[in-house]
Amino acid sequence: MKQFIFSMYLIFFFSCILDAQLSSKIAYNNNFSPLPQNYIPQEKPVTIIIYMAADNDLRSFVYRNLEEIKYLLRATSATENFNIFIHLDVHNPGQKKMTLHLVAYQKELCLAWQGEMDSGKEDTLVYTYSEAMRYCPGNKIIMGLWNHGTGDLNPTSGKIFNPSNLYEFDPLQQKIVLNRTIGFLDYLENFCMSEERGICFDDSTRNYLTNQKVGTALEKICFLRKGKKIDLLFCDACLMSGIGFMREIKPWVNYLIASEEVILATGFRYEQVLNFFNQSQPNIPAFIQHTIQVFENTYQKLTPDYTLSGVNLQKLDVFYESLDQLAQLLILGLKNQKNGSVKDFIRHSSWRSNCTSFDEPSYKDIKHLLINFSKNLPMIQLANLELENNLKNQLRLLITAMLAQLQNSIVGHCAGKNLAHSGGISIYLPESRIHSSFQHTTFAKTNSWYTMITLYLAS
Repeated sequence: MKQFIFSMYLIFFFSCILDAQLSSKIAYNNNFSPLPQNYIPQEKPVTIIIYMAADNDLRSFVYRNLEEIKYLLRATSATENFNIFIHLDVHNPGQKKMTLHLVAYQKELCLAWQGEMDSGKEDTLVYTYSEAMRYCPGNKIIMGLWNHGTGDLNPTSGKIFNPSNLYEFDPLQQKIVLNRTIGFLDYLENFCMSEERGICFDDSTRNYLTNQKVGTALEKICFLRKGKKIDLLFCDACLMSGIGFMREIKPWVNYLIASEEVILATGFRYEQVLNFFNQSQPNIPAFIQHTIQVFENTYQKLTPDYTLSGVNLQKLDVFYESLDQLAQLLILGLKNQKNGSVKDFIRHSSWRSNCTSFDEPSYKDIKHLLINFSKNLPMIQLANLELENNLKNQLRLLITAMLAQLQNSIVGHCAGKNLAHSGGISIYLPESRIHSSFQHTTFAKTNSWYTMITLYLAS
């Protein structure tokens, strides 16, 4: 218990000293000047929309991030090049739950509207976009989801919790490290008692956004944009750099920034991330690389357990086709294996001691998994020798192509030393049972991967 308390103290202390310039007291407050009645919206090259679902145990951290944004506005002329619109759901102690719409105006965050909405409803996300365009029109759209996250899966029970609870202090490294003795979803479902939860959940209403609902909301937003996709979606949330989540949003989003691993509650350094637009043109790939560099500079000082990736979602089409072919070849092998060799091949290649996995151990890094598959091909034995040789040759060629396709889609990536073999995108491959929500994902419905892991676990 003392170790846990010390870990939490270090995390809090670290968040306070990240930048001496952010030394003003961060408290529960709603001190935002009202947006002037004579405010005239100005279209700018970029509009940044941040959807802050903080009606939960992260509310104290949302104010820190808002202070970072305020500091940027006051210290620079960055917003000459971009608009900021923030949707904030929060429930402060001793106060009513409230929703605030904040607009960057003349070096301040100003209050455009106050009421009460439900961050767990997809229509709220769509409405946030429409209001952002009313107050802060822009050519390119960068949208951020600020909240908890569970990756490709939607928990069937359990309470989302502050991800900092998963870290503990390592006196040898003098850093915060993840406790990997229990998986993220197991912790969620076995140790926390509440209703169903997902990303962008709302404690007051008990509603949440499944990954599928996020996709539906983004589809509606693209309809409002007359078919134009969102330029960049970033997730200041845990575990969202998964191939399944990407499949949900790919039709509606060009680029994604997300982490394969859990993220400490301190999240992104917004004043440094957004300062990019104070000096540069709105080039999305360059902004992604800048954001990843800021993230690495921040967290390499604190923990060896971090990742952040930038992915060009439009370059994943061929990879999804190749992944389907890979699954079909593995299915062929499983149906014709000798002495369980293909099952052992998959298990040995994906087991957490051999393959980079994350605090939810069923999420495997795709790059590391493919490298292991290539290395372990000699393990495969089929009843028919000719079929065996053909299968191995096809797998070898396909895996080589997939590694190149994967690399081509990655715009930027960083990782701590405990995750040094990660490549930027995770995939769901459980070691014992399939989570009940996986079969309902678009990825499972449109790819043979679900059939493959079902056969693999049953064989």
